[in-house]
Amino acid sequence: GDTSLAVDNSFDFDDTGTLIVWISGSIDNFVYGGVTRDDVDGGTAAFTSITASGDDSIENTLAVDAYIWQDYEEGVPKWWTIRNGNLEIWPLPDGNSDNMNIYVDYWNVATEVDSDNDTIDLGRFEMVKHWLTAAIQDQIKFDGVRDLTRGYWVLFRESMNDAIRTKGRLFTHKYKPKINRISYGRFGVGRVRPLPGENQ
Repeated sequence: GDTSLAVDNSFDFDDTGTLIVWISGSIDNFVYGGVTRDDVDGGTAAFTSITASGDDSIENTLAVDAYIWQDYEEGVPKWWTIRNGNLEIWPLPDGNSDNMNIYVDYWNVATEVDSDNDTIDLGRFEMVKHWLTAAIQDQIKFDGVRDLTRGYWVLFRESMNDAIRTKGRLFTHKYKPKINRISYGRFGVGRVRPLPGENQ
């Protein structure tokens, strides 16, 4: 029955409209007539002029940090991202997608090693060890003159090349479009296959 609702962020919502909240698997819709945006003066984001009673009112208790939607779309999820530690998918799963697993391809970004406290993953440990040994040796023995043909530089380069050479493929599955009878050979070179009966 409340006629206003404070939220963390209201920027992406219309000035007036209908909001949707899922509560224990059920949808709760309510209508609002105004919105307060966050601003530099510390204003609190909120929806205002919410219908006080009836089907368009807030009929249930809303949990803190519940997600609020507007103009949402349901279907088979096709896109995803990770934002603020949460996995977000779109469109929202429809009834046919309930209780199904989600499979995604992702890549880890190597943490930049810029302090003594950084943890180095095992795959890069040998490379970093050879690089650091070579840099220290150059500084102490060769007045800081770097020669990439000396032993530890060679070991560094070889371990880096081995890591690149043995790295797995980026994609588990390859997809090639089939458009206008174009087939794709190695290195993305395309050619058109003639239909039966056409001149070669």
